[in-house]
Amino acid sequence: MSALDTIITLTLSSSDRLDGQGTLLIQRGPLAHLTQFTYISVEDITAAIQSAYVALAAVENDPPIIPEAEPVPPIAMSSRATKPVTSAEPMLTIPVGKKTLDIPARYLQLAQPDQQPLALQIASKLIGGKLWDGQHPIFIADVHQTFKQLKHLDEKSLAMFVLEDFVQVGAMEPVAASTDEDLNEADFTDAEAEISLTIGMTIQLMEGATDTDGDPVAFNTGRIVEIDDSEQPLRVWIESLDGENDVWVSADHIQPLTTAR
Repeated sequence: MSALDTIITLTLSSSDRLDGQGTLLIQRGPLAHLTQFTYISVEDITAAIQSAYVALAAVENDPPIIPEAEPVPPIAMSSRATKPVTSAEPMLTIPVGKKTLDIPARYLQLAQPDQQPLALQIASKLIGGKLWDGQHPIFIADVHQTFKQLKHLDEKSLAMFVLEDFVQVGAMEPVAASTDEDLNEADFTDAEAEISLTIGMTIQLMEGATDTDGDPVAFNTGRIVEIDDSEQPLRVWIESLDGENDVWVSADHIQPLTTAR
């Protein structure tokens, strides 16, 4: 490692709220690394700084070789057309634990391109959980919703899912949004919810979910043990993945779009 001082330049959003997008430049000697990130708490900023140290260490371990410039010969006039220069493919650097992985930028396709910093965190989760190898394209239709689903899942919990539970696999075009302004989650009936829920399914609970007695649920991810459709909305008996807790929860407290595996 270099004995030179490490210089970190952190630029955050001008908003008074502790959330937004930031830019972090870390430099040691002649080498530097620039990254963008999305933060919603101080812990996210700390994580960005730690990831920047890892990325800079990777650059120092394998620094780029910059050849010395050679004299440019005079341009000879020719009637032949100049052959176009092919530029290098854009790449993205994904932090994975204490390492980083470079993937072609075209492999991470988004419906909201301006949300790429948040999408990089999603990609890091998927690769760290061994759901995605970064070697083929994926499409994220809703970056914020996908990040919300993944945020509280650790590697043990991710083992209960597959890649298609969170993203679309392969190069795809964004799905056109409905033109019906009245369409929302409340339009789905309890009967439709009953069809989508099955015993043995692994599900995620919404943030702040409570049991049928109004008490907070002590876990975020669990497995359906029983479904009671005698009440409306129907209620579901859910057991935590470690088997230590089980509660009755109303179906409308279950995270949408989660499938069983």
